[in-house]
Amino acid sequence: RVRKDAVAFKALAKAYGQDGKSYPMAAAAASLGSTGHPKALETIVAGMDRASHNETIAAKAAQGLTALRDDRGVDVLMERTKYGEPEMRRHAMAVALGRMGRILEGRRVDVLEHLTDLTKDANMRTKLGAIEGLGELGSPLAVPALEKLYDGAILWSYNKRARRALRKIRDAPAEEARRAWPPNARAAVARRTEGAHR
Repeated sequence: RVRKDAVAFKALAKAYGQDGKSYPMAAAAASLGSTGHPKALETIVAGMDRASHNETIAAKAAQGLTALRDDRGVDVLMERTKYGEPEMRRHAMAVALGRMGRILEGRRVDVLEHLTDLTKDANMRTKLGAIEGLGELGSPLAVPALEKLYDGAILWSYNKRARRALRKIRDAPAEEARRAWPPNARAAVARRTEGAHR
């Protein structure tokens, strides 16, 4: 557990801001969001783009943003899935987006649309991250796009991830699978789903 007070935030922010070893800084990044501190978001974002082994800092910073449950974090993650970002970072942000969309009801459709688009990305790691992110999101509306990926996958890794994501959605508790989505959600993603790997 992380203490939700200024003392805990200050200690974690200091550890995160140091130019030291990647893994201690990454651990601090993941914990910063749990403090719920008003400056947690800006602190996490300020350091998340530092180079690290396998983008460990960025991935853990995304975990911290998810724990913070601030919908501004969705835009932060989306920005870092764009072409030109390191592929490992794009992968980590896509997975984290799915987890964040599951938590933040008001951004679920945005996340679903964004991840569905990313399943058509040319970069393999980004595409895999998007598939995993859809599984984390847990929306039944992602099933058609994932089924197309599963049926039409050339690479075994796409097939495996799509199958795993589909299983995660279908095996979810019934009450979660039936969670209320905005009435226009299906129409909002239909175009993207139909265009996936046509």
